[in-house]
Amino acid sequence: RDLHSFPTRRSSDLDPAGYLITNAHVVKNATVVDVQNPIGEYRARIIQLDRQADLALLKIDDTAYHAFSGLPYGISKTDGDLGEDLFTLGYPRPEIVYNKGYMSAETGFQGDTTAFQLTIAANPGNSGTPVLNNEGEVVGIVSSSQQNAQGMVFAVRSRNIFQAVEEMKSDSTLQKTDSTLSHLKMPLTSSLKGMDRRQQIKRLKDYIFIVKSN
Repeated sequence: RDLHSFPTRRSSDLDPAGYLITNAHVVKNATVVDVQNPIGEYRARIIQLDRQADLALLKIDDTAYHAFSGLPYGISKTDGDLGEDLFTLGYPRPEIVYNKGYMSAETGFQGDTTAFQLTIAANPGNSGTPVLNNEGEVVGIVSSSQQNAQGMVFAVRSRNIFQAVEEMKSDSTLQKTDSTLSHLKMPLTSSLKGMDRRQQIKRLKDYIFIVKSN
């Protein structure tokens, strides 16, 4: 496929207890996974991979990690609109980088209905980066870009996160290995509504992690 997967990886908090969501291609061959945010660096483990949706569920498994009391953003169950303003936050360099763009197609590469296309400045290191709307709701996860097409980026739709998590929670084998999985609660409500973008970014940055896999 004429796609480029970004080499450095990101993930976003899915639950205050330390569950993270990223792309499956980010960690599929990993034996060790560490995640880092502005607060610290922690050991994490892979709970499950959904290769079809290109999503992976991670769990921070480190005594140094202190769970957040809540998450500032919500994860949207609904599709965005063509032309809708969107933004990303990621770490293609050691400091957090903000980019703004818009949804430019309602499907992904070659008409993939599990994804959408956004026109945005994307840098190496953007895989797993959350895509948010103006209300501070996560609407997708950046997965790839089309080679030789500047600004043409694809993101997994956020509704796939709900489906993947529900499938994992219903897996009895996973329940035995991770007893807290059944208590995982997806954030549905954003507390970022009505804030200007600068304030939204300040509230968001601690909840975005660099994924270091070996």
